Amino acid sequence: MMYGLLRSLLHRPRQSTSRPAAVPTATRPRLEGLEQRVVPNASSAFTPIQPIVSHITHDLSDLRSDVQAVTRSLSSSTSASVKADVTALNTDVAAIIADVAAGRSATADINATILGEAQLTVDLGLDLTPRLERALNDIRHDVIDLNRSLARLNTMVSDDIADVQADVQKLTAALASNTNPAVQADVNALKTDLAAVTADLAAGRSAVRDIRKVIADEAALAKDLGHHLSRDVREALHDLSRDVNALSRDVNLVTHVVNQSVSSIRAEARALIKALASNTNPAVRADVDALRTDLAAVAADLAAGNSAAADLSKVATDLTTLTTDLGTTISPAVQRLLSGLRNDLLALSLELVAMKV
Repeated sequence: MMYGLLRSLLHRPRQSTSRPAAVPTATRPRLEGLEQRVVPNASSAFTPIQPIVSHITHDLSDLRSDVQAVTRSLSSSTSASVKADVTALNTDVAAIIADVAAGRSATADINATILGEAQLTVDLGLDLTPRLERALNDIRHDVIDLNRSLARLNTMVSDDIADVQADVQKLTAALASNTNPAVQADVNALKTDLAAVTADLAAGRSAVRDIRKVIADEAALAKDLGHHLSRDVREALHDLSRDVNALSRDVNLVTHVVNQSVSSIRAEARALIKALASNTNPAVRADVDALRTDLAAVAADLAAGNSAAADLSKVATDLTTLTTDLGTTISPAVQRLLSGLRNDLLALSLELVAMKV
């Protein structure tokens, strides 16, 4: 029953709304050769992850605005069920935003929001005005669009890993009868290092070092096999080389974008700290010190190839506390800096999600 309701909601006709342009199909980045390996050209102005991240942040902004509009429109409602529905909708949308910011799966809260919007529509009954109907339709479309974009983001690197794992299984089967000790050692090393890559990505760590080991394992295996190969082995090696290249390229591209985001965040943080230098409120000064410390920890995490999730969460808390302590004294310039910093932190969280499997 639940599945049927979700399915019917997902296929309800969509009204025309002013939405961001659809995410373009990922174009292959320009490539350059390096030691006969294909690697991404970091000077390329376009990387596939950026339009997806931008699309997600637009969806979240639209979703927040649409829910606020519905909440304002129904603030005078006397219906207990409508009030409960609006409260639940706000809670579910806040949970989606928190999920995305923390790099967690938002699927459960997305489904809850879709069902909550449907329930609110039912409970409004004859009180559903055309304006409210449009706003509720917008919420549903935002959530569905967000779900699609998150799904694309979550498969950017995981699809590459799945392809390489399948290639290794195929190659292992093709070499099952090969008794050469060097070849057997190469295959075992390949499996071990690929497992390490998967573990790195699952834990949110940098996989660059272990991907290099996989590339070296593949080269050693090709050398030890020589030139007299069966068709199955030759095809399996070709597929493995192609898919390891794709994995290396995509991880490097995402890493490049992450590094850009970190630089942007640090620059905005410096501007924010400078703007608050004359603030003598002890609480604000403590908040600024905590923000500086936790941002440095995020940069150190990423530089060391470790997961930055815990320290990113601390930075988000620092910003919330700082905003609260600034209170009504916050200037428009500081407000803009805080907003920009929050947006860049959200983008960084999304970029790091793209690296996980």
